[in-house]
Amino acid sequence: MVALLSTYSTISLKKTTVSEEGVLDASNIAGPIKSYVESCLEKTTQEAIFENGLKGGYFQLPERSTTEYLDNLPYYVSLGESLIPNQETLEQEIQNYTNYFLYRCLKFDSFKQEGYNISYVAPQTKIIIKPKKIMVTLDMLVEIQRDAFITQISKFVVVIPNDQLYADFQSVINVLNESQRGMFCLSCIATEGKKNNLTFVINSLGNNTHIIRVVDNDYVFYLEPYILNFVVNYG
Repeated sequence: MVALLSTYSTISLKKTTVSEEGVLDASNIAGPIKSYVESCLEKTTQEAIFENGLKGGYFQLPERSTTEYLDNLPYYVSLGESLIPNQETLEQEIQNYTNYFLYRCLKFDSFKQEGYNISYVAPQTKIIIKPKKIMVTLDMLVEIQRDAFITQISKFVVVIPNDQLYADFQSVINVLNESQRGMFCLSCIATEGKKNNLTFVINSLGNNTHIIRVVDNDYVFYLEPYILNFVVNYG
């Protein structure tokens, strides 16, 4: 299970009040909500990685994808042309998923029951995949009001230790680069599988077209392994 390593946020104080218990400040009011948003950001980003993996790393399938199946998949090779998504594309697709689905986690129910009035604007995330970690930046103005006290949180950064995603895609690139005209490099599959504890499942569809499923048995989220599905067509 991938764990949250560190978080950062920007807090803006708009108005302070003094209660009988003492001075209310931004950290007292915003702290629990800040932690809540950060946990939602980490959770939704992880969901994005795993859900997108089922569609070859995409949130929305690209134009060069299958069209005739119930669960269509992107081509990583088509008639000898490499269509493997680059790092920038993978990052953008994770961003798109996170932006779209973050709201499902941001219910704030327990805080509303305690008297908080919370509003926020549409989220804008930025993903950077590195060999050993994934950096997630969220720009989203959250306004928090309780009684006469108002404060804002505008920026969150989550750093997730993660070396599997980068390594898994590198393994796929290595295998496909060494496979030509439908002749899979079996020694490459064995090497990459052993190195990263990956299982390669190849299902032939005919016409030199194959669905490939790559399962990372060490990369698990909610008890489910990371799975990367895609199609190759060698013509």
